[in-house]
Amino acid sequence: MKSKEKLVKKYLPVEPFDMTGLESWLSDMAAQGLYVQKISNEWAKFRPGPPSSGVRYALDITGPCDIDHERNENYAQMGWDYVTTLVNMYYIYCSEDPNVPELHTDPVT
Repeated sequence: MKSKEKLVKKYLPVEPFDMTGLESWLSDMAAQGLYVQKISNEWAKFRPGPPSSGVRYALDITGPCDIDHERNENYAQMGWDYVTTLVNMYYIYCSEDPNVPELHTDPVT
């Protein structure tokens, strides 16, 4: 029987409403070899792996319904892969390409 991979739980060091801080923290965790798999308003669970300083995370506001598959396809074409959802707040995407364009370039949105 194959054992389940153990996830590492860490408490969020920033408020969940701090999108920039959360994106930065998730990227910092990847640089230490921890890749987010699940997240809540208080904690995140990470899959251990080789450190990668090139991994970036981006957040997008959730919609009123389930995840928008068309949006995920468009983001994937840009180089962003869907990772998980912080319920009722954000969809979380990551990219290993340092040259991938930002998801949102308008600071108002």
